[in-house]
Amino acid sequence: MYFITEKNEKIQLFKNHRNYIKPDWEVMLEPHIIEDYNLKINKGIKELRQKFAASLKENIDKDGFDLSGKHILEVGCHSGGLTYALAEAFNAYVEGIDIPHYGIVQAVNLEVTQENLEKQAKLLEDIREKIGEQFPREVRERVTFRHLDVAEMEEKENYDAVISIDVLEHLSDPKKAFQKIYSSLKPGGISFHRYNSFFSLSGGHSFCTLDFPFGHCSLSPSDFKSYVTTYRPKEAEAAIAFYEQSLNRMTLADLRDYLLDIGFDIFFIAGKPKKDIDPRKLKEKVIEEYLPRVKQHYPRVEVNDFFTDEAMVFVQKPKEKE
Repeated sequence: MYFITEKNEKIQLFKNHRNYIKPDWEVMLEPHIIEDYNLKINKGIKELRQKFAASLKENIDKDGFDLSGKHILEVGCHSGGLTYALAEAFNAYVEGIDIPHYGIVQAVNLEVTQENLEKQAKLLEDIREKIGEQFPREVRERVTFRHLDVAEMEEKENYDAVISIDVLEHLSDPKKAFQKIYSSLKPGGISFHRYNSFFSLSGGHSFCTLDFPFGHCSLSPSDFKSYVTTYRPKEAEAAIAFYEQSLNRMTLADLRDYLLDIGFDIFFIAGKPKKDIDPRKLKEKVIEEYLPRVKQHYPRVEVNDFFTDEAMVFVQKPKEKE
């Protein structure tokens, strides 16, 4: 089977490609019931978040940063599991921020209305409370939450560290977000982020991963809409909304430019492919086939962008000069 683009380009489709890249994608088709507050919280969330927080602390400690008793901001905290785990691991005060909008946009059965946003906000509050019950009281007392977009923050030199996991790819204006993060950090403050680049194999997430490699970034916006409307009519509306509103097109070069323009010192920007992908075997095909196709729509994309299913960024706001 093939998809024919507007430019009459013939692209071969592969059965089960999306299942391979995003094996759990079908859960996105389940109706999002925001009125159901009788929540069943998976206790595995706690252990997973604790493991990640402990690993992050180990690496930050190695770099000589002690965040014990300090103030940390988690951007895109969602359920709050990592927020509590960070407070526990670092013995720190942690504030988590997020917006209800993201959960509504990716729901197949909901529209972004004030009523739905308020219900989603209440749902998130309930989830965070229930997850918090799995942590000791002294940890819960060091955690707070707000419904706030990072791009709308007005804090000045308030945090010692800003952290986000799987968030950067969803920011509508990542440069503005980093400007706000910079302003909110104290001099010498650090910022760590892990995210899933739009240009990686899994960068389309569940809704926008198509039936051929790098399909979500290989197609023009009009071809993308044509594709999902033709092949996935039941999810087309939600997929198009997610494609247009919830995924930015930031390349590694864009990210580096943003950080340097704002004034950050960069410790590292590094990317890793999916665990079962060998970049050496895929690199030649990327250069010959996928890179030219994607560059038609995103001229700044480079080979390394295709292998950033898990990208990590560690930066610091310069210390005040003595």
